[in-house]
Amino acid sequence: MELITGLTWFWFPIPVAIILWYLTVYRSFDWIKKIFIVMSLAFVTYLITAIFSGAHWQAVLINTFVPQISLGFAGISSAVALLGATISPYNMFWQVQGEKEEARAGTTKQKVRGAALDIAKGSGTILTTCHEHWHSVPHDGT
Repeated sequence: MELITGLTWFWFPIPVAIILWYLTVYRSFDWIKKIFIVMSLAFVTYLITAIFSGAHWQAVLINTFVPQISLGFAGISSAVALLGATISPYNMFWQVQGEKEEARAGTTKQKVRGAALDIAKGSGTILTTCHEHWHSVPHDGT
């Protein structure tokens, strides 16, 4: 926003928060979904930037698989940014799943039973996988 308007970042958090509040309270999920789809086109710029950046690709490849850990401001800021970038798509997925749950056919009792069955199946799969993995790995008696 600073590049577009020339204003410092200090002026944007409150207006952006108000806009987001308005969208979540007074608009439908379909409307918000359309905004996010249009905004996702900005990710194409990452590919274009990668091509024209003139990066040293051998260093990029090595540093992709050999992480550098820094406890300085830049390292911690990067970790927070990575966490935020991970949580944001998960929130969209969570919202879509909530919409699907609301659209589930049947009475409330049938919906709850169906959700409980889904949870039981997922939990059973996780427990079975953990059990099989535990018994397939040699242990030293502990």
